[in-house]
Amino acid sequence: MLTGLRRRLSGRRLQRRKGYDDPQGYWDARHRHFGDDLDGVGVIGLGERANERDYRAKWTAIAAALDAAGIPPAATVLDAGCGIGWFTERLADRGHDVSGSDFSSDALRLARRRLGPCVPLVHSSLEDLALLERFDV
Repeated sequence: MLTGLRRRLSGRRLQRRKGYDDPQGYWDARHRHFGDDLDGVGVIGLGERANERDYRAKWTAIAAALDAAGIPPAATVLDAGCGIGWFTERLADRGHDVSGSDFSSDALRLARRRLGPCVPLVHSSLEDLALLERFDV
């Protein structure tokens, strides 16, 4: 299989996809273009409905993992890389004391619109996030 891949790639110049050199710029542009549609944060080309099904399946797995770990509803939860706040909203709906962080200011603007003023949101990369010790999850 690897030999076949090498054969197909031989002679082709592999290029880095735009965004990998500037992830914050990449995500800001996607959020500006797509708004809070799951098309913008989900799998490219999958479409809104299919991405919504995918996100719901992911949420089912996350909720099951929280339940299996015995995480109580009142736990403090950080949604690191919260994007538009889709999962953050569901965590808050479960009763968690949730906060979100993202390095995309455009994503946080959309998350703020979705979540209102009650959920703290922080503009920060994960490397700069100094709040990690104050969360249960």
